[in-house]
Amino acid sequence: MLDFVNAAVSYGTVLANVAILAYLGLAAGGRDGFVVRRLGRYGYRVALAVAWSGVIGSLYYSEIAGWEPCSLCWWQRVALYPAAILLAIAVARREERRISPYVAALAAVGAAVSAYQIYLQFGPPAAEALMNGCSIDGGASCSETYYVAFGYVSMATSALSAFLVILAGLNLSHRAERHEANAYPAQ
Repeated sequence: MLDFVNAAVSYGTVLANVAILAYLGLAAGGRDGFVVRRLGRYGYRVALAVAWSGVIGSLYYSEIAGWEPCSLCWWQRVALYPAAILLAIAVARREERRISPYVAALAAVGAAVSAYQIYLQFGPPAAEALMNGCSIDGGASCSETYYVAFGYVSMATSALSAFLVILAGLNLSHRAERHEANAYPAQ
């Protein structure tokens, strides 16, 4: 079962990376209008699905697979879990616009922590000095990788990808709302 979950997370991470790069490439070239018009209304729901996938995945790894989370993993959870709850409430009440600044702030913090952990795991040997003392009470080390797929996908990479997809989903929905407001101005 663990091999299946690792493979699903790895392929999902690669897919998320491709989607983020495609969206950024289209946005940089000013050619993302089609994406905004056609997919913008789904941005909040994509963010919600990714956030809850991250919650379920992190709980699976720690509670079922027995992988002990490091202190940076805990900080990423501190950002992800409330974001998932806020998105669920907002989507259910159709008040996504009101809650999205808070979700964006949580996702940005989680992405920063994930990026730092990736640096610790894959960065230059000088990062080893930073790794010492990363674990709390002699627990899991923040530099430890339980698995690496495709040469770069670790738990921290998956977390960073999830936070970036959440941010992209929020951005896509905001841009779609602005596009719709400009296309149909209030009378």
